[in-house]
Amino acid sequence: MLKSKKKLYIIPTPIGNLKDITYRSIYILNKSDLIIVENIYHSLILLKAYNIKKPLIKYNKNNEKSKIYNIIKYINRNNVENIALISNAGYPSISDPGYLLIKTCIKENFYISCLPGSNSILPSLIVSGFPLNEFMYIGFLTKKNIKKKLNLIKKKKITIVFYDSPKRFLNTLINLKNIIGGNRHIIIYKEISKIYEKIIRGKINNILKKYKDKKIKGELTYVIKGF
Repeated sequence: MLKSKKKLYIIPTPIGNLKDITYRSIYILNKSDLIIVENIYHSLILLKAYNIKKPLIKYNKNNEKSKIYNIIKYINRNNVENIALISNAGYPSISDPGYLLIKTCIKENFYISCLPGSNSILPSLIVSGFPLNEFMYIGFLTKKNIKKKLNLIKKKKITIVFYDSPKRFLNTLINLKNIIGGNRHIIIYKEISKIYEKIIRGKINNILKKYKDKKIKGELTYVIKGF
């Protein structure tokens, strides 16, 4: 099989502070012939900050399946060799679109490269102070899947990490108490790398008592200590 000249670079973008992007990420974005973005307006904030001007194609959860054929067709028709894939924040395909495009590019024999960089999972795990010889990521909790996912992990002895919406903050704490137990230690990392970054630590019961009448804003990452 002939080696393809086409390269897909998966590039993590800042989750808060625009300065969190790496020098290499900026270099690859500048050398790319095409940048595939989750949201054009959102991505232009980052690209303009670093004076990066490249053709953009929108690719998100609403058009993920239908857009892949057109993207591959565009790449082949225009002899595009270097393609960058970015999401609004963090890594593409981690609770963001990207998996299907990456899978398709592998089938098309593209060279695939994933750059290291900004994300919410690893910083949250590290600041937790919990054992990290093993851990499990269970994705983004929703109103529909929260009870099922918590029941699946309630007896896990390893550290657990997940994302959730601030709109469900109180409800999530109640579910955590009822399903995995109020004496389990957790941290909630709020707005990582942003101005109002905050870490909430303690037993579920104590956090629930302290925040039962408070509203929380911003993106949340939860880490549950094993037992």
